[in-house]
Amino acid sequence: AVEKRGARYVCFVDDNFRLGRSDLEEVCRRFVDEKISIQWMSFIRTETLKNVDLKLLREAGCSELRFGLESGDRKILENMRKKSDPDHARETIRRLLEAGINCTCYFIIGYPGETDETAKRTISYIQSLEYPEAEGLFSWSMYPFILAPMSPIFEPQEREAYDLQGYSYDWKHKTMDTTRALQHLTEA
Repeated sequence: AVEKRGARYVCFVDDNFRLGRSDLEEVCRRFVDEKISIQWMSFIRTETLKNVDLKLLREAGCSELRFGLESGDRKILENMRKKSDPDHARETIRRLLEAGINCTCYFIIGYPGETDETAKRTISYIQSLEYPEAEGLFSWSMYPFILAPMSPIFEPQEREAYDLQGYSYDWKHKTMDTTRALQHLTEA
């Protein structure tokens, strides 16, 4: 129906097009079998692609995948309660780029616990994701940490654990403040 309306490209937000199920290859096979010619992209977790046939993904019209990697430092990922593995993400991105699927990654600098060293590790990690010889294109964006209401880190017990003070783009914690985080963004 979307294709008949003239759409040639679809952006799926998160992995909602699969309704949270782990049937990515099945969905891709249906795109191929039903000869759907729409190119598409999706936000997705690298862990979702662990055993997925990337050639099938490309054949099904996947032209780009986007990842909220957040950090290249394991300690910061632990602070964020992210269960992702930077090494697995790097390998997945390499395989995707070699398969001709573009990858965009998003990072945050300044999350509580961030130090100059962890920020530098994230910047080095980003550089390790570049594979200029691959068919797919790699891009990245980096953003400063934002202290926003209703986020888990905004809760009093979390703020206290990191001596986190301030609001929105004006914050400081035990190991960094807004000004230093912005300096790292500029350096990156």
